[in-house]
Amino acid sequence: MLQFPLNPAAVAAADAVILERTRGRYLTMAPDDAELRREWVRLYEEALARQGDRGAADPAEDRDPADLEEGCPCPEGGIIRRKNIIFIGSEIHYDSFWWKMMFMAPGATAASGGRPLRPADLTTVAYVPEGYTTLERLPLDAVRTAFGHEIVRLASSADIATVMNDLPDSEENGCPVHVRLQDVVFFSHGLPSQITLNYDGNGAAVTLDRGNLPTIRADAFVADGRLYSYACRTGNSSWWESFSSDAEAHPENSLAQRMADRFQITVYAFLTRTLYRDVLREPADSATLVQRLRDQRDGHELEVIPLSDEHEALPHPGLAETGSSWLGTGARGEGTNGFALWRRNGARALPVGASSPTGLSTSIRTFTPSSAGSED
Repeated sequence: MLQFPLNPAAVAAADAVILERTRGRYLTMAPDDAELRREWVRLYEEALARQGDRGAADPAEDRDPADLEEGCPCPEGGIIRRKNIIFIGSEIHYDSFWWKMMFMAPGATAASGGRPLRPADLTTVAYVPEGYTTLERLPLDAVRTAFGHEIVRLASSADIATVMNDLPDSEENGCPVHVRLQDVVFFSHGLPSQITLNYDGNGAAVTLDRGNLPTIRADAFVADGRLYSYACRTGNSSWWESFSSDAEAHPENSLAQRMADRFQITVYAFLTRTLYRDVLREPADSATLVQRLRDQRDGHELEVIPLSDEHEALPHPGLAETGSSWLGTGARGEGTNGFALWRRNGARALPVGASSPTGLSTSIRTFTPSSAGSED
């Protein structure tokens, strides 16, 4: 068991080994660091044994703090603080009970430590607020309260670069500290080689494409950085709707490949459109959810309505006011108008590849830096 205060020289010796192994990243209390924390304790105790001192340093010893700082290791290139960013788009396009929260759910789950991100020192959630009610934005307030994440609103395409370039340098005990991106994920609509975070929105476009990609720092990511796009067709540079092979989509010219080349990282993206159908519910449960909403909604149109142990209907006046209840058509006929489906634990699954355009692989594709690389 460790005794406090710790021996500074033994701490420095243990830190030197661990920081080299983690490329300058200090350990956190996350489960993924548990093995490294145990290794640090072992290294610390070995260093004490080499000094012939199993106890703590004498707290009464009169030492200059500057002497201790001189013994602290500074990794080559400085200390790296790893940062994750989660981008969440607006959902205006479908105007639907079923789809309204399809980007918010996986975004909130990722921000809570879920897939596909690794634990990081810092996390920012950047989202387009257009079309979301106060209730629909509450999952972001929850992750800010629970984890201390930064929540940022996006209002323009330039804001994407601003968020990704927010990588301040600082200094700790004379050692430079650099913030760099570890994992970035996009949950939004998309077009071929365009990530359209405000697709069909009434406000300004919030889009990342090959044109504005160079506004993001080329050195933004750590060496093992990753970027995930669950937007439609990020890895496709063609507008065709039918293909005979993946090669016809020219993925080598896509936004996904350009990002892999610019940042020298691994990018995961789809050639096809993406399917969010299973993100919020098991499709076989749809009829039951609808019936429970229909049974409870009269007189409770402005209230949250529980639908199951996992699901609830969030009131959203004006959403999905389509069709006719009398004729049994559209959302009014279904009985889902005026509400948005939410799953209390966020996403139950990540989006997958859809079957359109036809003739393309539907699995997520891995893009790595090309041999020549690219700066723009």
